[in-house]
Amino acid sequence: MNRIGAVVSLLTEIKNQDSGKRAVEATGILRLIDKDFVCMLYFITDILTIIKRFSDFLQSENLDLAAASDMSLLVMEELQEKREGGIAFEELERNVVPSGKFLQQKTNDEKSFHSG
Repeated sequence: MNRIGAVVSLLTEIKNQDSGKRAVEATGILRLIDKDFVCMLYFITDILTIIKRFSDFLQSENLDLAAASDMSLLVMEELQEKREGGIAFEELERNVVPSGKFLQQKTNDEKSFHSG
């Protein structure tokens, strides 16, 4: 998730240096990226990572049906634990809060733009 900061930096650079369609598109995308978006992106990535491991296992050439059945149960348990466990704040802070620095800067930039 550290890449979100790089994406925002690149979009900001495009917005500031380009003119025309690219600058307008970069500005539009930047306005869509907020704290809620970053948190949702983190949670979806977390869930898809679990599912991808299972998908890769199911696509292996030496698939054992008994092992696949066992793994499907493990995946369901892991997803259920995530659902019942609520938010893992330590993990969220470690992965999302560093991105929050650019979000704060983005908010400050927008305030100065609207007040100027």
